[in-house]
Amino acid sequence: MHLRLDLLDRMADQGTVLVPTMCASSGTKASLRKQPPASDAWGRWKSTGWERHPNLVRCAFEAGVTVLAGTDGAAGIIADEVDCLVAAGVPADVAVGGASWVARSWLGFGGLEHGALADIVGYDEDPRVHPDVLRRPSRIVLRGRVVR
Repeated sequence: MHLRLDLLDRMADQGTVLVPTMCASSGTKASLRKQPPASDAWGRWKSTGWERHPNLVRCAFEAGVTVLAGTDGAAGIIADEVDCLVAAGVPADVAVGGASWVARSWLGFGGLEHGALADIVGYDEDPRVHPDVLRRPSRIVLRGRVVR
């Protein structure tokens, strides 16, 4: 949240990724809006960070930094994280990629290959165009078995 904007070009040049985990602490963000910190330095620091966080993410994308979706381990919120990235100014196709194939590649995992293990989620519409469909998968394949 407090990353200096003047470091973004260096991050892009070095191949450093940004995983902003924008919605992982959405409760903190909401509570700061209800009751802004007055004299608490830690509260002011968090509040200032949340206020500038969307702009930081957009600027990172525009500088060429790879932006990945992060959840800090909370299951089931990846669609929310994609929404937050899009709201910050990251194009939908880039946000969906940052939650799937781009993240997978960055972690060193291959793509879909004949004979390889794969968990697959299918949608009735292209999530790169309509990221809201991430909440409504039409097909789920886990460990080679169709579960939906």
